[in-house]
Amino acid sequence: MSGTLQKLRLSTMKAERRAQELDERETHLSKLLDNRTQEVAGLEQTVAQLEKDLHVKEEKWRLQDNDRLRLYFSQKLGQADQPGDRAGPHAAGLARPHTAVAGQGFKTSAEATAHEALHEEQVSKLTQEVA
Repeated sequence: MSGTLQKLRLSTMKAERRAQELDERETHLSKLLDNRTQEVAGLEQTVAQLEKDLHVKEEKWRLQDNDRLRLYFSQKLGQADQPGDRAGPHAAGLARPHTAVAGQGFKTSAEATAHEALHEEQVSKLTQEVA
C-alpha cells in the first residue's frame, strides 16, 4: 500500500513538473512571438517610410523629366516657352501631365525615343543613388 502511494505521489509530482515545464515553454514562446511581432511592425513602418520617400523622389524626378522634355521639344520645335507667348508647351501638346489632356501621346517616333532615353538616364541615376 505504501509503495503504491509512493508511486502515485511520484506520478503526480512528475505530471505537475511536466505541466510546469509546458507552461514555461508556452510563456517563453509567447514572449518570442510578441518580440517578433513588434519587430515586424517596426519593419513595416520603416518600409512605409522608405516607400513614401521613394515616391516623393520619383515625383520630383518625374517633374524634372517633364520639364526637360518640355524644354527639349520647345527648342526642337522652335517654339518659345515664354509666359506671354501663345506658342508654348500647351500649344505643342507638351504640358505637364496633370494639366495636359489625358491620352495625349508622342507625335513622332523621335520624340518617343528621346523621352525613352531621358527616362533610362533618370532610372540609372536613381539606381545609383539607391545603391
